[in-house]
Amino acid sequence: MPTRLTPRQLEILSLMSKGLSNKEICNLLGISNNTVKIHVASVLRTLGVANRTEAVFSYQQMLAEERRTQESAGPQKMQLVDRLGRPAVAVLPFESLLGDASDDAVMQGLVEELLVRLSACKWFPVIAYASSRRCDPVQQEPQEISQDLAARYLIYGSLRKAGEQVRITVRLVDAELGQEIWSRTFDTDYDDLFQLQESIATHIVAVVAPELDHAEALQSRQASISDGSAWQLFCRGMALVKQHDLQSAEEALVLFERAIELAPDFSLAYHGKVRALQLQLFEQWVEDRQTTILAVKECVDVQLRLEPNGHHALMDAGYLHILAGDKKIALEYLQAAADANPSSTATLSMLAQGFGMAGRLDEAIMHLEEILALDPRAPSIARYRTILGMCHTIAGRPEEGLEWSQDAIARDPQAHGAYLAMIAAYVDLDQQNDALDAVKQLLQNNPDFDVSARIAMMRPFCQPDLLEHLVNNLRLAGLNVV
Repeated sequence: MPTRLTPRQLEILSLMSKGLSNKEICNLLGISNNTVKIHVASVLRTLGVANRTEAVFSYQQMLAEERRTQESAGPQKMQLVDRLGRPAVAVLPFESLLGDASDDAVMQGLVEELLVRLSACKWFPVIAYASSRRCDPVQQEPQEISQDLAARYLIYGSLRKAGEQVRITVRLVDAELGQEIWSRTFDTDYDDLFQLQESIATHIVAVVAPELDHAEALQSRQASISDGSAWQLFCRGMALVKQHDLQSAEEALVLFERAIELAPDFSLAYHGKVRALQLQLFEQWVEDRQTTILAVKECVDVQLRLEPNGHHALMDAGYLHILAGDKKIALEYLQAAADANPSSTATLSMLAQGFGMAGRLDEAIMHLEEILALDPRAPSIARYRTILGMCHTIAGRPEEGLEWSQDAIARDPQAHGAYLAMIAAYVDLDQQNDALDAVKQLLQNNPDFDVSARIAMMRPFCQPDLLEHLVNNLRLAGLNVV
């Protein structure tokens, strides 16, 4: 690539070569249509061409020359990444095994919904269907398709009918490694298939997106802080945050800061920093709470400037207002985030917590059950069940609260909130001995857990009467809550 083109101009030229319009490019990159126009004009001027067609032809010549250079240097594989180090993903035409040509429209509609949902995630560049639909997933090898589309990850799909049921099989392939890294089947009624396209696509992306994230986290483990790309550092940081311990959270912050240093306009790096700070606040690992909240605000301000409609930015803005106790504004941001990306279980979880703390418990439970339906194998499943247990307990349904809380603790003995909900439920059920045993279990498994600090975190945002009922039950069980 000629050095006279900036990284952003190269990124836009690459998207132009895939047939994307200015509007599609601005939606994908999270920048204004006018900014895209300015970049396109600069690309044409720099390359000395008259129109987009000539620019794309010039770009293809550049790629061909670059490929020849790589081939002459040896068998080294082409790295299919953008300026941040992010690999692209392509959804290939789904194979219909129903034997009916009329189902092609249904298949195409499902693929297009998948593309919309994947693009909303904003984690990976997504190849336009105008390009990927020209590929033949049956006849072509994954490596060939990967090179043609400049996409490392390929999503294959097929549809077959068994009685009145339709089975959709989805496979995720890492073409660079030449291996399938994930697959799953989804079943639905044939009569509902067309009407449920959006729901099915949302469900599939809710599962595929974390698998892509996990695959990239594994790939990024070898990258050093000094040599890694912004994307690799971000992936490593997110993997550390998921380990839920203080040392990992601190290491993640260092990685996110380095990613921001390398790419100040990389919105996801600021989101990663918020996630690490959120974990430290939640687990009471910070000495100066207000300074940490101020750091969250600084990250949110940058995200909203870079991607004002991005679901990560909206979700983090909602979390910031939860910290401030602004119920109405927090829920508005969180609902906007869920609308922007209905496949994000993290966003739905945050929205559910917002509804729960605002006393709108049935709405909170609805969103939590939606998460469990989207991905019952999610790594954070214990956390979602913990919140369900607390919502049912506070809503005056101690039997349900107890059931969800016990299930959460069985999955994660460190689920602090589940113990609190379980203790309060036992008190409501007049099972005082069980409540006392649960208190002992909590303190044995979590000797440093500060109940008063956890309740203090909930006070600014919870309905006072609901929270006080919880606090009274905890006191009746022998916990000292200030």
